[in-house]
Amino acid sequence: MSRNEVPPPPNPFTVTVHTTLLPKGTELHRIYSRDYPGNAFNPSYTKLNRFSPLFNRGEVVPVLYAASSQVGAIYETLFHDAHIKGSKHQTLPLKALERHYGTLLTTRELKLATLHAPDLARFGMTVDQLTATNSMYYPQTARWAEAIHQTQPDVQGLEWTSYRAGPDKAWMLFGDRVEPADLQPAGNEALIRHDSGLYSLVIECGYRVGVRVSRSKLP
Repeated sequence: MSRNEVPPPPNPFTVTVHTTLLPKGTELHRIYSRDYPGNAFNPSYTKLNRFSPLFNRGEVVPVLYAASSQVGAIYETLFHDAHIKGSKHQTLPLKALERHYGTLLTTRELKLATLHAPDLARFGMTVDQLTATNSMYYPQTARWAEAIHQTQPDVQGLEWTSYRAGPDKAWMLFGDRVEPADLQPAGNEALIRHDSGLYSLVIECGYRVGVRVSRSKLP
């Protein structure tokens, strides 16, 4: 098996899953569509992400992705699948910045399954086989989230190390176990394209991974 090949989850899924508690008052950083509130869960099954869509008894489980830092949210959302080939720069379309950034505060404690390197070792895996793959493997990585959701009824989401912004953390919450009311918007949302500080930070993050924002003035 290559280092990037994603094995299927064990069936039956009997391996003990390590968990952590996300304390009440934890700050979650998000970049999200301007068409929805920051604490809205995504019920779509049409777009592939690292751990979604996932299904329970044939029904899609709504999910919400977030990060432990502003930079982590930028990399996880806008540059999560950037591929660098020598000196060739990719371009991020300006319309990608027609999104909001904001933070949420957890209003209660949440229990998450952890998928950091030591946790993956108990599955005989590395981060390259689950949390650091590119998007072509998302149909396989989502099955791991599905297996954890189906076999761990007390787990309310997942935690892993951001591929681009480690050691910052990335989170995904299960919308059938966490309510929007459990995530209080902090009131600091801003449209990225119209906020000079956010806009500059996105350009700088893109520059670091070799991706240029269309029509930006930075190299």
